[in-house]
Amino acid sequence: MSGQQTLTQQTLTQQTLAQHTASKMSNARTVAFTAINPKQYVLAAGASVLWEPSVYGGTGAEKRLNIVLKVSEETRAAVQAIEDTTLGAVPGLCSVIREDTIRCKLDVDELRFWDHNNDRTQAPDNLKGAVVQAYIEIRGTWTSRTGAGLSVVCTDLQFDGEAAPALSPFSARLAQARQDMKQMQGTA
Repeated sequence: MSGQQTLTQQTLTQQTLAQHTASKMSNARTVAFTAINPKQYVLAAGASVLWEPSVYGGTGAEKRLNIVLKVSEETRAAVQAIEDTTLGAVPGLCSVIREDTIRCKLDVDELRFWDHNNDRTQAPDNLKGAVVQAYIEIRGTWTSRTGAGLSVVCTDLQFDGEAAPALSPFSARLAQARQDMKQMQGTA
């Protein structure tokens, strides 16, 4: 074999290995989306936002965030029914329902906020603890080699009242200590 043929075989082997590796890597990350027609919607009345919307390991510049809502049994049942009819008993099901919560995505640029008078309003500085009505859109299903689930997006939030103030754990303990001191002084 000439040096030219050996070099060509090595190059072909490296290219084949690179293509095979790229193929394996892309297959590992492949997610297929199937739209639900017509889209389905669920209104989660009296929901509360458990944590500030975020992305795990994010930089803070992300436009698509996760939001976790504590919702009623009625809301969970409605989402569960959609999940059961669209996905059934799929192996590796990644349910959006966890105990008394629902996980959704939200798009920072597209999420609309409404006040209790049904008027558009600005996004608050802090959503954690807010009591809201959430308009949830079930857009479709996603499947991968290892799992499947619903594609659920929160499109609108209406505030039932003001967002819960963020309290320092120290202020609550300090208030309790002051109350205890007053009671002790009153009994002495």
